[in-house]
Amino acid sequence: MEESSRAENSVSSGENEENPNGWEQYETYVAQLGWLMSSNGWETAEDLSPTDYVMWYGYRVYDLPSSAEYQIEGRDGLFFPAEELESQVASYFDVPAAHLRSDPVIYLEAEQLYQTPAALMPLAESNFEITDVTEADSIIQITFTLDFVEFDLSREMTLTLEKTADSVHYLSYQS
Repeated sequence: MEESSRAENSVSSGENEENPNGWEQYETYVAQLGWLMSSNGWETAEDLSPTDYVMWYGYRVYDLPSSAEYQIEGRDGLFFPAEELESQVASYFDVPAAHLRSDPVIYLEAEQLYQTPAALMPLAESNFEITDVTEADSIIQITFTLDFVEFDLSREMTLTLEKTADSVHYLSYQS
């Protein structure tokens, strides 16, 4: 019982008029899914394909002024140095570099680059609203309603994360 009290206290902290539930931190975790938000879900980080990770990272840098640095003249898509992409993925997901390198269409071993399979286009507009947050020890579960505006489609999803010393790791994403 004491653990749930702590969870309730940590979830309700930071309340204000704009966000009465105090869920800004959790909203950030959901928003950081980016490209992966439109997936059908996954039970473990290794269920995601190398393409999923490359696209996830591609959309993280897509709107940055430096995104042109990832283009190679005469070639379609964006190209990320292997060390950079692997480091970023490892910051959020517990997946080995060998998994990321397992697709030779995405991972260009000779060049030590990852390549998006195509040019990136704007994502379908989506909105989400968090409906519940539970915390137990280092595990956070965020349940939210995800709405895809253009398709008049709505679904309830649960994102499970694990708090680490300096960030969080995404564990699963399921409907």
